[in-house]
Order: sequence, then structure tokens, then C-alpha cells
Amino acid sequence: MAKRDQYSITQAEKDRKLREYRMMYPDDSVTAVNKFHDWEYNREIKLQNMRNRAKRQQLRGTLIGVIVAAIVIVVVVVAALWLIGNDKPKDNNSSAISTTSSDVASSSSVTSSSTATEYPYVVDVPSNVAWTFKDKHLSGDLPEVFNLHADNSGVIMLTILLKNETDGQLRTPDTTYSVKVKKIPTKTLQVNSASNKKPSSRVVKVNTEIILGKVLDDFNGPSDESGNVLYMFPNKWGSISFLYPSDEASDNPAYQEYLQTTK
Repeated sequence: MAKRDQYSITQAEKDRKLREYRMMYPDDSVTAVNKFHDWEYNREIKLQNMRNRAKRQQLRGTLIGVIVAAIVIVVVVVAALWLIGNDKPKDNNSSAISTTSSDVASSSSVTSSSTATEYPYVVDVPSNVAWTFKDKHLSGDLPEVFNLHADNSGVIMLTILLKNETDGQLRTPDTTYSVKVKKIPTKTLQVNSASNKKPSSRVVKVNTEIILGKVLDDFNGPSDESGNVLYMFPNKWGSISFLYPSDEASDNPAYQEYLQTTK
């Protein structure tokens, strides 16, 4: 008998949930089905996050095992060299141990350097992220605030807030999307710098993209930016910059920069 995948929704669970929604909305089958699909989508995201965490824990355990094994090997090698050195003059023994230590340090330096140079502009987003990015001096219909946050199950979301066209005040809340944060090879982008930052336009490099997924809440209008790609990078002012396309109609748009206000 095949082992059940604990991170997948079973057909029995789907059938039970659909029956519950049909009982809740006996006179509105469309609403019942829509509610079921919303539940199914959110449930799959939660299970996927649980699967990813389990994989990370498994990988962490494997990595710890490899590190422990490597330490044991180094200890055994050093001990063997020390024992051999007891039969030789003291100076030779010191030279052998020094050479071994130098080789280990050199190998470690190469590995660390390779990791650092592969994604030099990456932004690591924690599972409990609660970051806000703002620029209050923009013209036109560009958003003013972006909130990157996570729910209790670790699902990362992005809320986009715009100004009211009548009084210029923030519309709260506005539109919230599920997002996917992805590490990418280094990419060069043209950026309109955040207000009061010089120069006003510059070129930056990024290793982190944010892909907008499904609309979770939309309180202000029909605009749907699902599938759009935004970016983040560590800026020269010691915080994180968020990039939003300032001209989506262009094939090669410049991006508007928003500065992080909460960490």
C-alpha cells in the first residue's frame, strides 16, 4: 500500500470540505464552490510551506551530519600526525600540523567566497517578515506604501496602498497578494531613486525578485497585478530598497525605488 503524502490534500478531505460549504450555502452553489476553491488554494499553500520547512530541516540535519563527520576526520588526521610526529624531531611535528591547518583554512575560504559572490545582492526574507516600504512624494498613480508581511502559517503576502484621488489620503486597506520570493542570478535595473536621494536616477543590481500571485483581498478597484515581478536589494544607506515598475507599458521599464521604514 502506497504511503500517503502528509503534505497533500486527500480526495476525502476535499469531498468533506465541499459538502460543508454546500451545507453552509444551500441556496447558492456558486458561492459554495468559490469558497471551496479559496479554501483549497490556501490549504495547498500552507501544506507546501510545511513541506518546504520539513525539507529544510532534513537538509539541515544532513548538513550537520556532514560537518560532524568532517570534524571527526580532521581530528583523526591531526591525531595521526601527532602520533607519527612523536617518533620524529619536534620541529618536523610542528611543521606537519601547521601545514594541515593551513590546508583546511584555505578550503574553507574558497567555499565561503564562492557563496558570497554567487548572489551578492540577495535579500533574505524571514518567515515572520513585517516590512514596510514608503515614498510619500510621488506623483501620478504610483502606489505610496508596500507592506510585505506573513500570516501565522508563514504565507508571505504583499499589501499595496494607494492614495485616494479626491483627498490624497491613503486608502486602507487596499489590495493584498500572495507572493513568491525568489533568488535569481544578478540582474541590472534602471532605477528612479527614492525622494531626496541622489542621484535621482541610477543603475542597481539585484538578486531577489517578488512574483505577485493570487489576489487575496481587493477593497479598492478591479486592478489585478498578479504575475507582475518586483525586486528588492540591500541599498547603500544600510536598509532595503523595494522596486516597482514606474512604466509598466514599456518593454524595459525604469523602476521606482521605495525605502524600508520598518525592519
